[in-house]
Amino acid sequence: TCLVEREGEKGTAPICFDREGSETTLLMVLRKMQLIEQGKSEKDVERLIDEEYRSGKLLAPRKQGVAFMLSNEFKTHDHKSGKMVAVFPPHVMFYAPYMKNSDIGARAEDFGSESRPWILNEGKPWAYIIVVPKEKH
Repeated sequence: TCLVEREGEKGTAPICFDREGSETTLLMVLRKMQLIEQGKSEKDVERLIDEEYRSGKLLAPRKQGVAFMLSNEFKTHDHKSGKMVAVFPPHVMFYAPYMKNSDIGARAEDFGSESRPWILNEGKPWAYIIVVPKEKH
């Protein structure tokens, strides 16, 4: 499943999920966007999503899999310039439910790295190991 995640005018995030992600994490993404569209605060959205995972309404990936954002169109709105600007380079995400950066030897300074793997949303059911592939030269 491929789609462009949107958070109002804040940004766009083209993402593709394999079958496992389409059956699990994608449902959380869609629910999150629904809550944002309802005007829920970021804190309330996170609390509600956490509750839905705990209740079993949402499921963490049940096996290994991959999602990817290989588009250069992962952008957000820069309020100073009024333009859309790139947020992060194309990357691959491996499902890592509940994992923390310490589980893979990543350090605090690795968060956001374009050269070392790190975990996004650490400790959450929708955590990912992020890897930025190098371009061929």
